[in-house]
Amino acid sequence: GGGAVDILLVSSHTSASERSLIERVLKDQGVGVRQVTTYKKALEELARDKFTVVLLYAFNASNDIGVTDAIRIMKQIVPDVLLVAVSDEKPLELEKELRQSGLYYYLTKPITEGELTEALSGAIETQMRRKAR
Repeated sequence: GGGAVDILLVSSHTSASERSLIERVLKDQGVGVRQVTTYKKALEELARDKFTVVLLYAFNASNDIGVTDAIRIMKQIVPDVLLVAVSDEKPLELEKELRQSGLYYYLTKPITEGELTEALSGAIETQMRRKAR
């Protein structure tokens, strides 16, 4: 708790280099991270800890609930949650669907440290300001 904004990382498969990129970016932001590998787990974590920033990283959890359903439920659990999605495909239909479901930021791989930092720092700053109100 406290002043910090913690991030819930939802990712079923990240390579070592991707993970270290994510961790580097988040450490610079001074936030805590919890990683889960399925949307179901993510929803449990959200219900318990009310994360306000969620990073959906290369989500293709096929045996899981769909990403748009997951996002809708996340928004029900934490209405002001900010969702940052990093996808490894460029599915325009999906992107449209994701944006309509209330995504804060949508990136397609390959991503740079700068892009990820910009997306996450924007979300974190927004939530810090909301907390300060």
